[in-house]
Amino acid sequence: MSSSDFEYRNSRNVRSPKRNTDSQDTSTDQLLSYGASTPRRGHQNRPFAPPLDISSVSSEDVSPRKRARSSKLPEKLQEVPEAKSNANRAQQSNLEKLKSIVSEQVASSFRKSLANTLSKLSIKNKPRYDSDSDGTSSEDEKPPKKKFKHVHKGQDWKQFKPQYENRLYADILNKPCDTAVSAEIWLQLYKKDTQQAILSLFQFIADVCGYQKLDITTVFNYEAENYSEVVDFMQKNPPEDLKKSGKYLMKTSSDWGNQSQGAIYEFLEELLLLSNNCKILQDYLMLRMIIPFIFCLTLSYIKPLKHTGVVIAAKMLSVFLKIEKNVKTKINAHERLLSVNSDIADLADYLDVLTQTVEQLRKIIEANSCLNDPTLDKLKITCMEEMHRWVVIKPSLLSSTKLFHRLMCLVRDSSKTVRLAALKMCHKLIETDQYAEYMNPLIKKFVDAIDGRLYDSDYAVASTAVRIYTKMAETYPEAISVASRDIIVLFVYGKDLELAKAAAEFLMQIFNKLSDETEGNVDDFIKHLIQFAQISEKDNKVALLIEALLHCCPQLQEWSALINVLLNDELSHKDQATLIDILCNAAYITINGKAKIGRTMYSNGQPKVKNARNAIQAFLAKIHLLLKQYSNDPLIMEKLTDVLLVIDFTDGSLNTHRNEIVNALHTLRSSFVKNNHPELLENASKILSKVSEESCPIHVVASPIILTLKNAVVDTSKSFLKNLKMVKNQSKKEATKISECLLKLSVLFADNDMTELIDHHCLFNKWLNLKHQMLTPVSMKYLISCGYYYLIWKLQQIIQDNSKSTEELESDITLLNSVCTSFLKTCFHYMNSSDNPELCRESFERICNIHFTFRMTLEKQIKSNSVLKQLIPPIPEKDLSIQMMNFAEKLLFKDTEETTQRMRRTSLGNVINLAFLNVIEYKLYAQIFQYYHLFNDSYGDIFKNAFSNMRAEAPILLIVVMLHTLIFCYNNFINENEAVTTQQLAAAAEIQTLVKEYQLYISRSVDEIKLMLHMGTNWATSSEDRYGFLYFLRGFASSLSENETQSVLESFNAKIPPHSKENEFILGFINHLKTKSAKNSARRKSLSNDNSTTTTVALEDISATTVAIEDSENTFTEI
Repeated sequence: MSSSDFEYRNSRNVRSPKRNTDSQDTSTDQLLSYGASTPRRGHQNRPFAPPLDISSVSSEDVSPRKRARSSKLPEKLQEVPEAKSNANRAQQSNLEKLKSIVSEQVASSFRKSLANTLSKLSIKNKPRYDSDSDGTSSEDEKPPKKKFKHVHKGQDWKQFKPQYENRLYADILNKPCDTAVSAEIWLQLYKKDTQQAILSLFQFIADVCGYQKLDITTVFNYEAENYSEVVDFMQKNPPEDLKKSGKYLMKTSSDWGNQSQGAIYEFLEELLLLSNNCKILQDYLMLRMIIPFIFCLTLSYIKPLKHTGVVIAAKMLSVFLKIEKNVKTKINAHERLLSVNSDIADLADYLDVLTQTVEQLRKIIEANSCLNDPTLDKLKITCMEEMHRWVVIKPSLLSSTKLFHRLMCLVRDSSKTVRLAALKMCHKLIETDQYAEYMNPLIKKFVDAIDGRLYDSDYAVASTAVRIYTKMAETYPEAISVASRDIIVLFVYGKDLELAKAAAEFLMQIFNKLSDETEGNVDDFIKHLIQFAQISEKDNKVALLIEALLHCCPQLQEWSALINVLLNDELSHKDQATLIDILCNAAYITINGKAKIGRTMYSNGQPKVKNARNAIQAFLAKIHLLLKQYSNDPLIMEKLTDVLLVIDFTDGSLNTHRNEIVNALHTLRSSFVKNNHPELLENASKILSKVSEESCPIHVVASPIILTLKNAVVDTSKSFLKNLKMVKNQSKKEATKISECLLKLSVLFADNDMTELIDHHCLFNKWLNLKHQMLTPVSMKYLISCGYYYLIWKLQQIIQDNSKSTEELESDITLLNSVCTSFLKTCFHYMNSSDNPELCRESFERICNIHFTFRMTLEKQIKSNSVLKQLIPPIPEKDLSIQMMNFAEKLLFKDTEETTQRMRRTSLGNVINLAFLNVIEYKLYAQIFQYYHLFNDSYGDIFKNAFSNMRAEAPILLIVVMLHTLIFCYNNFINENEAVTTQQLAAAAEIQTLVKEYQLYISRSVDEIKLMLHMGTNWATSSEDRYGFLYFLRGFASSLSENETQSVLESFNAKIPPHSKENEFILGFINHLKTKSAKNSARRKSLSNDNSTTTTVALEDISATTVAIEDSENTFTEI
């Protein structure tokens, strides 16, 4: 090794046995030159990986003091003085000089504390680490105990537990809180038997790598220092359990694994610090023996060796940087206070060695911290955690080394865990002023790397990037581009709540900069918030904005101040409406825990009780004044009542606002009569219903209010319907009054039992049987809604009333069945015959709701009372089921402009629910699932959830539905094309896409693929006009291995009629499977190692599988 490569100064002080330098080979010299390239995987049979070349450590990197003394130093680590006695005398002389020079006034604080700690340590008398050391100490003194959380050991303990109790590895893992004691015992052993101590440390590192069964003394030659041969042996002879599982201690992420890793790291740090404190590091033997072995491990192509070596190097680098800083402090102190040049020179030599050690360790980290291997993510994260410690100790590393560049590479890493850890490190860099001097020249590269993470696929990563920008808005505002600022602001409306909250913190920085406000200045803040919120009003996203801002904006919870601004009437009507929206959403979220408008991804946070109580008290104190002031604005009234809906009126502490609540109820009743805004009517009805319950303290006052309102609405409705005229003879005003009255009746019926006020004969036999010439479609829609709620209330009465005899119960059930059957017929009539889309949809929804609600409500009740089973509505006849599916197809996929997406999603969920309740046959759902690939954005989650439930109910069920769908599409294609050719089938893009989507969904289950091919080929080979279906079916075989494909082909050949063996579709199917099987065999093997969803349905048992469907062959023949 050249003099520029890792020279250890003052090697004359090494306490080493006599060595035969003639026996040294050159492989070690080459290996210790280290390098910048990483050996690749897949070379287990080659010799040890070639050394890395770090030629950048030249004489130019060495300080003048180093170059002045370089002639006194050996050129190679192996070249040590032969005369041991001279080395000992030199060492003793050096130690005596240091003792006389270094005073307590200039000793560093960490050394003082370390000395105090060591003075308290108790070294027990017991042999450890394969030695007979009897390190003695005072029995009365006890070491300080570290508190470790008790963790469950689990499977990792079984694999990595110590196998030899007398080793250092066992001592650390069995007693993770006694690492300082273990380090002190090792030092005692080192003083008594240096060779045994070094070997025990080598054995410890090998044990950590997973090589516990390897006796390091059998492969390591202490005299020859054959590090490369040891590592090469370990590479070529990995333990069997390591080869089978691929797991090693430094890779595991379990609680016990993390605790054990922490204990190992603490031991290494304690060991190095104690060695430095006891002057052992300054004899250079320990460094000269241990560090090269670590470097050799980092060059290995075996991951356990490389990973362990790199993380140990990273931890050692942190300690050496700390020691280097402390030694520099001592030298400076000596130069100021004393002038003993020889002793300062010894410290300077020690500093030179530390500096070169730090440089070599740093280069190893730079070479291994950005490896493109997802299995080494934990290695990268550990390096980043240590990187922060390095920068804290020596901030100049940011600009003088490649560490910053490596960090920016890790920000772009393919692993989201690594990216997140890198961004957290970046956040630490800009939140501390001490790094500003070194970060200023790097800020452009920094921003370029962070900017790309705003679009990260992982929301946690994107949230961290946004928080970095929030901090930069304080320290580096000019570095943030306008484009990045606008993107971050839009995130407050995003689907992820945590990302929205991070964006809100950034937005608050903008508000503060615009208004230059002091904390708590609500008036200035309101002005800017209203202006920004009015932009959000266009898309009804104010709720999302407030939800994101609420956690970082205390002004939004100044309830009294916000309400007073509204009551003072100092704002324009537009600003008042916006502020009401802000106030109500803030109160709603504070009380309820989340916004009324949902996001796709919510955090698990719960509302804070104290904040919620403050909001309720402030809101109720002024609610009657707000309702009265805005009683003529239904939109504002709706927002105010949204807040009242989430208040728990059963809370006795609200009695302090009893009068205000009663006044608000009277205002709501008046608004219910005067207004026709559906949402306001629904809110008012719900609130009046809640406060009239017996559990509410004010129900005595509230009950008469709702009772008089119900009587008034029912009487008005009866009066209108009694004097009804033909629609063509009704004026527009009369028709509007009737529809408005029936709207209020249906709204009240939803929340209040009014079956005693309306006779079933009147509702079902008269009103719902009125000819369509007598009522407008809108009025009939509200009547159908009333009929549904009447049936639900009657069902609840029958279930809850236990006082009736069996005869009375059966009589009530018979009557309810009769009324329910009549109602369903009326709904089917309007669904099929009405020209009004709203009436058709209302009829369709009520049919679905009746079947679903009755079955789900009675599911548990039937177990205790079998008579209630008679209440379950009968399954619709096949013709009616087909009519329902035809309407659903039209509503969901064709006439999509008639309804909102939210309404269509609700309808799709209702239809699919009927399938799981066996109300509609599964094969009819082909009309729905044929659009799986076309409407994936709108309904993709609902479709996939349905498939998941089918798979859970019975494995064959999912395949049957998919196959029915494909056959349905194929038959439609055949009907449109008289003669089908291969070219025509290849042009059927929609069917091809649907096959691909289905194939992707079941691609990880070999049994489901086989089941699909088995059932599909049964149907395809049953008739010649179905042979073309094989063209689409072959797409499912793309994931099968050779053996699996061969099994499918054997089964298929047995089904082919003799006269059809030369058919082009059959030959094409066979040739495609043979061609694909060889290519996909290797990929299938890798997929089999994943946590794939597999089913165990034997092909022979298909006909015996009972999933409420017909036998597969008969079913497909019917289609």
